[in-house]
Amino acid sequence: MHSIDRIFEMLYRDNDEETQRLGIEEAKKIKYLSVLIQPIESESIWENCAKVLVDKSDAELSPYLPSLLKWMKLLCLPGAQLIYDRLTEVSKKDMELPLSICMSLAEQRGDKLWKEALLNFKNNSKAYGKSEFASSQKHSGENILPLSSENCRKAIRKTVDKRIQQEQDAIRTQTLSAAQNKKESSFMSDIDRIFEMLYWDNDEKTQRLGIEEAKKIKYLSVLIQPIESKSIWENCAKVLVDKSDAELCPYLPNLLEWLQDLNWPGAQLIYDRLTELSKKDIKNPLSECLSLAEARGDKPWKEALLDFKRDSKAYGKSEFASS
Repeated sequence: MHSIDRIFEMLYRDNDEETQRLGIEEAKKIKYLSVLIQPIESESIWENCAKVLVDKSDAELSPYLPSLLKWMKLLCLPGAQLIYDRLTEVSKKDMELPLSICMSLAEQRGDKLWKEALLNFKNNSKAYGKSEFASSQKHSGENILPLSSENCRKAIRKTVDKRIQQEQDAIRTQTLSAAQNKKESSFMSDIDRIFEMLYWDNDEKTQRLGIEEAKKIKYLSVLIQPIESKSIWENCAKVLVDKSDAELCPYLPNLLEWLQDLNWPGAQLIYDRLTELSKKDIKNPLSECLSLAEARGDKPWKEALLDFKRDSKAYGKSEFASS
């Protein structure tokens, strides 16, 4: 069993307290924190994942703030209150852009629940005084990115990609620095080591070894578009497309989101693999994603999904035409 799988197994809330504590201590050694943000497999490990994340510094959390803000959409979700309370401590300098991005996304998608949660968070955040919050409510147009459906979507994606690109080198440098230290390297989590091997600027042998190691991972959510860098997405996709239909089924909505931009590394591999799925497996996830793309006004994603449906072996061209 891979270390990340073993850690996740220890984090389940129905384990005894000692097992959970040991799992949390092991998870604290992980540097690629994206694997701990609402793992798809089960909400039963989210509370303990949150306990690990809230122990991190502002600098360590900064690249993940947009994803962490999504966690607060429903405070009844395991770990959401812990994340909420921790993020209220983050400085305005670090929080302003991610919060603006998420507010814009909530507005664009008509997601009132998430928007209200974000406004509530802003009101309680130590980075924003109540007087400033009231002012931002009065002049909300100054604090939220301009909305114009397609242009907003592109602006948000460009801004997020730029932010992640600026910070992922720092994350990688930090991880490599730890690996070069003999004492610290012995504590390097397997998932960190695997991710380091999957970068596309490594030599072919290193990438191949990384792919072989990643194929042993059971909890596949850690390989779906890791936040830290797009430079490992192609090799992550190579691992995922080698899985059986049954293994991929729980992740289909997330894999279909990978098709939002077919220029993304790994997107074409995922596209081609999913076209092999049966209609029984793909019908509901595809329908859900098409509805989501429609609700978001995300035309490129909707077009990609319709192209996928046309190319999918589960749908004949005549059936596609009639649908």
